[in-house]
Amino acid sequence: MNDSETRELNHFIDLLERCLTLNPDKRLTPAEALRHPFFTQKTYPSAAAR
Repeated sequence: MNDSETRELNHFIDLLERCLTLNPDKRLTPAEALRHPFFTQKTYPSAAAR
């Protein structure tokens, strides 16, 4: 797993943890979730990686 994949996995784990927080006052709203780095900092494979 390269650095980019590791970063994306960490973003995904963080997003899930924040969405599944039991306390509704601390849980992400749908709008906040859409602004999470998992969605906003998506990396796409380079042509060399295809």
